[in-house]
Amino acid sequence: MRRAPRLPRPPVSEPGCPGWYLASVEEEERWITMTRDENTPGQGPESDPEFGDGRGNHRDSDPDNRGEQTPSHDPDGYQRGEGHNRGDGDTPKRYHRTSHPEDAPGGFNPGYGAGGNGGGGYPQGGGDTGGPAYSGYEPYPGGGYQGYSPRDDAYTGYGQGTFGQYTGQDEGGTPLESTNGRVNVMRAVRFGFKAVFANPAVWILGTVLVGLLFIVLSTLLGFMMFAISPDAAMNNDPLSPANVILNLVTSVIVWAIAICVIRGALIETDGRRARVPEFFRPINVGQTVTLLVIITVVGFVVSLVIQGDTSELVTVNEMTGEVAVESAVFTRLLVLLVISGLLSPLYSYWIYYTSDGRENAMGAITRGVSDAARNYPKLLLYSILSTVVIVIAVPLTLLLGLVIFMPVSVLISAHLYRQMSGGRVPVEHRTS
Repeated sequence: MRRAPRLPRPPVSEPGCPGWYLASVEEEERWITMTRDENTPGQGPESDPEFGDGRGNHRDSDPDNRGEQTPSHDPDGYQRGEGHNRGDGDTPKRYHRTSHPEDAPGGFNPGYGAGGNGGGGYPQGGGDTGGPAYSGYEPYPGGGYQGYSPRDDAYTGYGQGTFGQYTGQDEGGTPLESTNGRVNVMRAVRFGFKAVFANPAVWILGTVLVGLLFIVLSTLLGFMMFAISPDAAMNNDPLSPANVILNLVTSVIVWAIAICVIRGALIETDGRRARVPEFFRPINVGQTVTLLVIITVVGFVVSLVIQGDTSELVTVNEMTGEVAVESAVFTRLLVLLVISGLLSPLYSYWIYYTSDGRENAMGAITRGVSDAARNYPKLLLYSILSTVVIVIAVPLTLLLGLVIFMPVSVLISAHLYRQMSGGRVPVEHRTS
């Protein structure tokens, strides 16, 4: 027996979902009228496309003209084979038109059919299986609201925007703004202290633990060097094999600590609190290590010169026991110390360029010198004042001040680096 083609009906979703009942009374009325079956209780005697034309002509439903009619609707009120209907009366009928839509299961949905906030409009996609699909309303352009997109861990977007311009927000952190390459030392100082006391478990307690670890390792290395070469340990010869090995091991430890700590400081400068695991996920490590090797080699050569002069600075007359200070040597050492202090702002921030993933080793040197030279007076003043504060405060606090000043100085340097490199820093909210 050939089944009559089914008529499309307006889309309907599961009860309880937005838009579960028919949005248009006219569409419902039209569908009910066109699919009524005179043999199904509760439906009128109007003609049915499958049962005939109302004049006894049944055509496809009775091809042999035996006067037998096969109902096109099952006890559930649906056309046979429609959707997931079982046809045995267990599936509830459709919810037909009502003048009180608030009585419908799930309550009244005032936004349906209007595309408003009520979640209305026809559902996207088609209606019954096999029937034509209703496209419904088109979604908002661009796929609707996407929310904030998280930023990558690595810092990006140098030089974006102008100074003070809001340029984004790190995921879960403080909004960021671009800088103009000019440093504001007091702003960096405020940021350093605020960041330390906002995250004391990491910065203060972490400094204590790192300090204890370094003391233990230094003591063990000292005993090892004395066991390997007692003479070298007593004479403190920097070129002895034991001292060379000790210096290399110590340098590796210091490098590892510095890379991890600076990584945490840069995360804080990204506008969010650094977590302990993030310290151990540095970036651009190869270039940072290369830069540290260059700095260490140059520093080692300079230290040899200074150490040679130091040995000649003081002489003792064994006959009389008099102690004499060589003025020429003292003057030379003083000059070297002053030169080192004057040059420190030009090289102190190199490591931040590589640790932030912005430059390679040579690029960090050239760019670091250029940016620092542009802000040299302010950076030099900060270097002098910070040294004076540490020299005075640390003894007065019985070394406890180091627990605060060490992490604060690292965070200040990270903020100054971001400022003079034209990077982004957290927006500063100050009460007037």
